[in-house]
Amino acid sequence: MKNSIFHKLSRVLWGVVVTLVVLLAVYVSLGQVLTSATGSYQRQILQELNRRAPFAIDARSVSAEWHSFTPVLVLQELRLTMPGASARPIDLTEGRIGIDVASSLRTWSLQMTGLQLDGLQLSGELTEQGQLRIRGFEAGESSLRDWAENYLLNLDDLVLSGIQLELSMPAGEMRGLELELQMSRERSRRRLDAELRSSRGLRAVLLGKGLGNPFKPDEFDGEIHLDVQVPEVGALEQVLVQVLPEVLFEGRLGMQVWSSWKRGVSTATVQLEVGDFRATAADQSWRVPLDRLAFDASLIERGDRWDLFIADLEVMAGETS
Repeated sequence: MKNSIFHKLSRVLWGVVVTLVVLLAVYVSLGQVLTSATGSYQRQILQELNRRAPFAIDARSVSAEWHSFTPVLVLQELRLTMPGASARPIDLTEGRIGIDVASSLRTWSLQMTGLQLDGLQLSGELTEQGQLRIRGFEAGESSLRDWAENYLLNLDDLVLSGIQLELSMPAGEMRGLELELQMSRERSRRRLDAELRSSRGLRAVLLGKGLGNPFKPDEFDGEIHLDVQVPEVGALEQVLVQVLPEVLFEGRLGMQVWSSWKRGVSTATVQLEVGDFRATAADQSWRVPLDRLAFDASLIERGDRWDLFIADLEVMAGETS
């Protein structure tokens, strides 16, 4: 009797498995057929994307690929135009958009699960007041920010690859910056990996993870680790001049920051090391050399104030003049 029951149950389970495999094969085959015909609907696809974004989207070609069980739209020579922006459109080599099939069918509208942007070319300037301005983003900043926050909260994966920024410094010097960034989400858990490099040797690596809404500090718990290496402090001169306008700097700098945020309360630990450092007055009237400066610092938020603790201070001074 028992063998008969188990025999029937195994046949039912086997039938369910076979049915699922057949349905999965049909789903993948149908998806591959539809992706091959994507180019014929380029205009309609761009219209749908433009309807959902607060900026204009155009592309030389639109195609589709099938990765695992997810269809991916591929936009070649992508061009973005911000609303009311006087600057030229923002060009990208390629954009990839992962489609959430289940959500798209449920809402009968295009729903995205992943976004990858390659070769984004930007230009901007650092003003004498220390403000960073990116050309193409001068207008519509409020609506763009609100849209970006809502979009990023619901996106599972974001990849920015080969993002380049040509930055004009207050003294007229041009700096090149390159950014690689990857964000991922699993339900309310989020992870961020980013690396920034400059043409003057600066390198910054950021790793972060958290739980909740990062745009609402009272609803977010998270932690980050920032590693900054500056082989030539003079590369930061255009930034430091905002604080000490009559001082010139030389040397190298290394800094690591560990910071945590828990429901609106934050703490931070900093390790700083400066070597072969020179601070010189612009008129050469004085000079302060340091062969080495290193310390650990902790910042703790207590209500409406911050407490600073410094430990393991090490100073090796050179000859002063």
